Amino acid sequence: MRLDTEPRCPTAAECTVVAALLECDLPPISADLRFLHDVDRAAACAIPLMNPGRRAYLYRIAMRYRNRLLPEIRDIADGLRPGKTQ
Repeated sequence: MRLDTEPRCPTAAECTVVAALLECDLPPISADLRFLHDVDRAAACAIPLMNPGRRAYLYRIAMRYRNRLLPEIRDIADGLRPGKTQ
């Protein structure tokens, strides 16, 4: 079985989680914040950026700052868990 590694544009769920995380008080100079800004720009410009590894990284960021997210955003973030279908 081969995973689809071709980059694609961020999904609506990914964009929702990214927007919510950008509203959180994250460390100003961090790889997490840079990544979130990159995904946000990719979504705005319809640039294919996301792949399974980046989706997993977004999930890890969402879990790291889980307590700062609204419950409904947490539920959406849970759907980004690696191994779950999109």
